[in-house]
Amino acid sequence: MQTIRRSARPSFSLRLGMIVMLALIGALPLDAAPEGAGPDRPSVAGQVQPGVVVVKLRPQARQALSLQGGTTGLAGFDKLGRRHRVYAVEPAFPFLARSARKRAEDLRQVFYVRYEGSADPRAVAADFERLAEVVYAEPLQIHRLHDLPASPAAPASPAAAAILPNDPLVSQMSHLQQVLLPEAWDVVRGEQGLGSPDERVVIAIIDGGTEWRHKDLIDNVWTNPGEIPGNGVDDDQNGYEDDVHGWNFANDSADPTGLSATPGNAQHGTVVAGVAAAVTNNGLGVAGSSWNAQFMPINAGCPDLDNLVCYGYAGIVYAAENGAHIANASWGGPGLSRFAQDVIDFAVANGTLVVTSAGNGSGGFGTNNDTQPQNPANLFGVLSVGATNKASDQKAVYSNFGRSVDVFAPGSSLNSTYPGDAYDDQLNGTSFSSPLVAGIAALVKTRQPDWSMAQVREQLRVTADPIDDANAGFTGRLGRGRVNALRAVTEFDHPAVRTTNVAVADEGGDGAINREETITLTLTYTNFLADATNLTFRLTTPDDRITVEQGEVTATALPGGTSLEVPFTFTVGADTPNEYTLVFFAEVEADGGAYTDATRFELLANPASVLTHDTGPVQVSITEEGNIGWTTFSDTFDPDSRGVGFVYQGVNYLFEGGLMIANGPGRISDAVRGVQDGVGQDADFAPAPGSVLEITRPGVLAHEEGQITLVDSPAPLPLGITVDQETFADTSEARNDFVIFKYRITNAGLMTLNNVHAGLFFDWDLNADALDYARFDAERRMGVAQNAATAPTVLLATKLLTTNADVSYRAIDNETEIYGGDAGNGFTDAEKWSFLSGGVQRTDLDGADISTLLGAGPVGLKPGCAFDMAFAVIGGTSPEAIQASADAAQAFWESTLGEIQPNRPPVFTTADGLSLSVAEGQTLAFTFEARDEDECDVLAYALDGEVPARATINAQTGQFLFSPDFDQAGLYAFTVVVTDGRDEDRIGVVINVTETNRPPVLARVLPDTLITAAQTLQFTFDVQDPDGDGVTYRLVDAVPNATIDPQTGVFTFVPSLEQVGAVVIRVEASDGQTSVLAEATVTVIEPAFRVAGAYPSPFSPAAGAMTLSFQLPAQATVSVKVFDVLGRTVATLVDGDLPPGPQRLRWTGINDAGQPVASGVYFYRITARADGQVYDALESLLLVR
Repeated sequence: MQTIRRSARPSFSLRLGMIVMLALIGALPLDAAPEGAGPDRPSVAGQVQPGVVVVKLRPQARQALSLQGGTTGLAGFDKLGRRHRVYAVEPAFPFLARSARKRAEDLRQVFYVRYEGSADPRAVAADFERLAEVVYAEPLQIHRLHDLPASPAAPASPAAAAILPNDPLVSQMSHLQQVLLPEAWDVVRGEQGLGSPDERVVIAIIDGGTEWRHKDLIDNVWTNPGEIPGNGVDDDQNGYEDDVHGWNFANDSADPTGLSATPGNAQHGTVVAGVAAAVTNNGLGVAGSSWNAQFMPINAGCPDLDNLVCYGYAGIVYAAENGAHIANASWGGPGLSRFAQDVIDFAVANGTLVVTSAGNGSGGFGTNNDTQPQNPANLFGVLSVGATNKASDQKAVYSNFGRSVDVFAPGSSLNSTYPGDAYDDQLNGTSFSSPLVAGIAALVKTRQPDWSMAQVREQLRVTADPIDDANAGFTGRLGRGRVNALRAVTEFDHPAVRTTNVAVADEGGDGAINREETITLTLTYTNFLADATNLTFRLTTPDDRITVEQGEVTATALPGGTSLEVPFTFTVGADTPNEYTLVFFAEVEADGGAYTDATRFELLANPASVLTHDTGPVQVSITEEGNIGWTTFSDTFDPDSRGVGFVYQGVNYLFEGGLMIANGPGRISDAVRGVQDGVGQDADFAPAPGSVLEITRPGVLAHEEGQITLVDSPAPLPLGITVDQETFADTSEARNDFVIFKYRITNAGLMTLNNVHAGLFFDWDLNADALDYARFDAERRMGVAQNAATAPTVLLATKLLTTNADVSYRAIDNETEIYGGDAGNGFTDAEKWSFLSGGVQRTDLDGADISTLLGAGPVGLKPGCAFDMAFAVIGGTSPEAIQASADAAQAFWESTLGEIQPNRPPVFTTADGLSLSVAEGQTLAFTFEARDEDECDVLAYALDGEVPARATINAQTGQFLFSPDFDQAGLYAFTVVVTDGRDEDRIGVVINVTETNRPPVLARVLPDTLITAAQTLQFTFDVQDPDGDGVTYRLVDAVPNATIDPQTGVFTFVPSLEQVGAVVIRVEASDGQTSVLAEATVTVIEPAFRVAGAYPSPFSPAAGAMTLSFQLPAQATVSVKVFDVLGRTVATLVDGDLPPGPQRLRWTGINDAGQPVASGVYFYRITARADGQVYDALESLLLVR
């Protein structure tokens, strides 16, 4: 018996095959990257070319290759090729067929596979990668040029003391002084060559096309010494005819000029070339940073997509194959690529330094390349360059950053060549900082012709000037700083000690970094430049989950060109989550602290396990987090996902699968996608402490038996359950088309869980366009996905085997219900609960991107009690075959795997025929009781039959509540049901509802009112009686001059002067049995118009305002004005309507013009018009200042 335990994530091919997420930030020198160094499966993101994937074959497969159109002679490869309609398989680099260059054989294993149709290249690549003869398969990426429109250029700095070239635009090229190029040119110039001017450094400009005939470029263009121009012969046998001055991959010609169809590409390539290699000191235009190194123009742009690069990696291979010392790549995109890394490794092995732009972020703002890696900037072996402003050390706002960016250089508004023999300074981007540094690299190589390009790269790094002080907020994230050309060509006493390899050994020996075990790291440090003495090596981390136990080692010396292995140890805390990324810094200090450097790298801790069942026709992966098929999604979507999916007869059809358990929309534990636009995944399950995923072969009941115990503690609101997952796969012919998943769900909490539902979610992709068909077999309780509406040839099914709970099923339209459902916010908890608990819902779906959800429930779980649920996941080639396999799975379950325990039904202890009574308007409360001999059964109560309105029963407690309305008098007979989820008991109940008188209802009552004395107030009260009884009215308190008609409710009130003030009126309405009371306040005021006068008088504005007081008998139109002794209007205090009652107006001695009036006697006049009457008063006042 063999037991297979947790499997490790495929290694990064580091020495011990450990699970290493390694991001050596600028770590691996150009000629020191270990074989296969880098991620085993870096993510591929961004834009890709349609209809083509890149496939690398294993050496033995390539040797057996027999290419004929779209076939290879490899049986498995060609079978898959026919499925994807492959029409051509061709070498990615046919010109390497006879190459003797280092690692050329590695690239001869790489092929372009071209296919018809619109299938996503990511999905096609994932299918090919599963073949045993394939090393990797990837989409072919398209990269964007790293330029932006220019912002206003900074003013030019004064020229330095060094001698400047005579190019007329040099005075505007302040970036030259910023990197001390004039001083560097006093030391070395590219035109001096490597021993002689005839052997100059060659910089390949791999871009969108270059106007190499530009008057300020043509004298520096590279000429292929082995090619005779115009003879139509590949004289040097490099695979390209007449490539005298480079090559154009965009139109497959010998002229690398940009195409008219892509003017942006042509402009970009010409500007980039001029920054590095414009002819210098020729009395024309601009100066290139290399001072006349040669440049090799290579058009790698897309033929009909502007500002994009389609053939960048072919261009790098061409450059290295044809002897370029430096290859500039001012383009890139998100993600990483094994294909691209193979190309960089080829360039490195053949002495070509790839200088690449770090990228411009998104939306004009830079991003952190440490956390969002770029291709090729984050690949091992390149020199990546970020951008500063033209004439300062401030990071350009658009530039990417991070420790993984090696150096920075000006990239804004650089003066350079432009198509049409013109010049331009209107572009920004790391696109232009990169060739500036490429030109300086040419100066270093010219100064040190015997150095390797790895040493050139390191020299540029260690002589850069730190710029953290000029960039608040970016400390430690600006690489080594801004390049200093003068230091780079004069200071040769600096060491360059770099981390070149990470080897990991774990205490447990299972190839994984697990919680609380001691890990030994052996870091290899290589010194590429001057000797280093008194070295201190440190391992540090910002993560408090990591305890570094041995973190410092010293050495007396590390001579240049030698390496040293340094051991460190650490442990990971017990609280570290699964799939957790550990961040470390490998630091080095030497020469008494004069030299320091650091490398950031990552390791993966607690990798989630994944194992795979194999019946022959079926392969399906199981995990320790509730996922099925994959650890997350299909690796076509998530390249870091592990597993095989659900493979039937050699093809995977599963995008995502997982377990779901819930007892309400707010308490869902699951392992499927969530609300992040349907692309994030909930991870609510984890292994129970001490539980290990394993498959036993052979098992006791089946050929393969898997086991893991899960808990839902990671969920935001855990149910508090444990889940014993068992899987059974059998290789016998009768049972090899399915795998059985059994779940025992146990309530590990202290409270009963009611209404629990559980199920399996699968997102199937049977057709290449992901438009499939869903069906439901009610007899077999089985959901089916199939590749056609009729006569399908591929069918995948999920069948519920257990019968202890009702079935739920829904065929889900991903496009409208997950990606577009609930305003496009992904797969919400509300949707999950509705689909899982809603019974059999949509059963058929045609021509859609489908998922299926099959579940069971509801069940109740008391503390410590469990519920078993089992499914068969089945593959078939016809409806008849899938049905036969489903029946075989059911038989296997019932005969061998299932535990049959007879259920004992619940029994009411409340007597049958119970009679109860309640009056209308009252509440009846009664608790029904039942017992169940199966102690783990949770009982649920319900009402059935002709249940009266307003009657309810608590499903868990059996408490019955009934509050009959006033029109519900009568007898009611209905049934109360109790169930344990499988069986039930029933009793009859009769309730007599007796009639109750209902009180009158106030319909219209007197509001609070203001009237004047002697004014008549009349109001009719309206009171309705629900039972139709007659209503009489009376005044509760006698009020003089007030009456109410007892029959009609007409209220009359004519107050006297003695009743001025508030009068409370209370009216009672009665039906003879009950009554209601209405209350209102009537405010009675005097009917007269009266002026109280002005006070104070005399008044001084300095002491405060004067107040005019008067009273209105009713609402009136009022005018109040102030006049001087000549009768002229001085101020208008009011001119409009005022309510009845006391009035107060203020005047501060300011006239209508806003000016203070003089001291003296004034008059004010009050005129009021109300109810056809005019009231008028004239009074005097004295103002003293």
